Amino acid sequence: MVEISLLNKRFCRSANNLRYIHKIVDEEGTRMVFSNDSVPSPETGSWLRSIKFKNGKSYLLVLDIDSNEFNRRILEGSKGLYRTIVNYLHKKPLFKVSGSKGVQIILKVNFDEVLDEHLANRHLCNLAYTLWRISTPNVRATIHFDEVPGIDCAMFTKGRMLRSFCRHLVTGNFSVPIDIEDSFEDVQRRMNLEVPLMDFMKFPEIDFDESLVIYEYTGIAERQKMFITESDMKKLENTTAKGFQPDKIYGRMPMVLRKLVRSSKIPRDLKWPLIVYLRIFERMKPPEILEWLLNHSGWEDLSDLKISLYQIQWTCEWCDKTCRKMVKNDRYMVRSIPLPERFLDELIDYWDKRLNGRAFKVITKKFFEYNREVLATRPEDEKNEESQIAQ
Repeated sequence: MVEISLLNKRFCRSANNLRYIHKIVDEEGTRMVFSNDSVPSPETGSWLRSIKFKNGKSYLLVLDIDSNEFNRRILEGSKGLYRTIVNYLHKKPLFKVSGSKGVQIILKVNFDEVLDEHLANRHLCNLAYTLWRISTPNVRATIHFDEVPGIDCAMFTKGRMLRSFCRHLVTGNFSVPIDIEDSFEDVQRRMNLEVPLMDFMKFPEIDFDESLVIYEYTGIAERQKMFITESDMKKLENTTAKGFQPDKIYGRMPMVLRKLVRSSKIPRDLKWPLIVYLRIFERMKPPEILEWLLNHSGWEDLSDLKISLYQIQWTCEWCDKTCRKMVKNDRYMVRSIPLPERFLDELIDYWDKRLNGRAFKVITKKFFEYNREVLATRPEDEKNEESQIAQ
């Protein structure tokens, strides 16, 4: 069976600095004493290793998830963040319990050259913020950024150190690796060394590239962006009945599509109708669709951004091509809009009930607005629109 001393040695390998904490109990009471050279065993004392490596080019990216109380909800939120990293970076990070109130998700990040430590930490913070931002809304609602419970941004400061695989001297528990499939009870047993330790050889590594950073953290409380807001929906309000007020997130999206948005896992053949709906009826561009889905959907695989954007772009191009051909050949009908029949039925029924039976007219108007604004159709197509709406 692997011993914690061996795991601890591997964890601390090539650290730029090491420090140690001893727990002293004597007639004066109990106190913690730091040392740079008096080395305790990881079973009796705590080891701290620097985020920075000796070579000056590598750092640990530590998503240090802190909380007031470690519980099932924090564990599940941390697992969601872990899955985001796997989807986006295609690496399985080290998943580690702190031994107290949190979880740490860790990768080794290699830079091309020795960077000023402040700059390196800024890159790490922005990468961490990007990973958080592209996680599902449920994850972001559980694990906040630069707040408790959430990712501790103090980890992205100069000279920061991290507890290794060793005893936490306050709780008496151990900071050890955990598995993504572990239950909360499994994690509790691991912290108490009641089950065999998971092995650890070295940190999973990535090479830093600025293209990985999509969002930069400014330190200002982040407000979630919405591409469908009340102001964005003003045009729709002007053309529909007053009693059919748009939802500030979903607009006038029918319930069958809203359920897809809120699902965590859906097959690919159910994603494209939602993309087509957003393309035609909200006139969104592919990057806007991706951003909207990142902010509002529960799709766990969405954080593989390159594949997700490719799928969205392909679907939008197919939708545009199909609709352009339909209008060019003067074959427009509501029933010919490129959506599956059951989704069209739901859309027509949902809008009909809220528009006093004018769903076909409003759908037609919205379709030709999409053609005019997105596909830039010709003047003769506008005449076609007028004749269709008049019917």
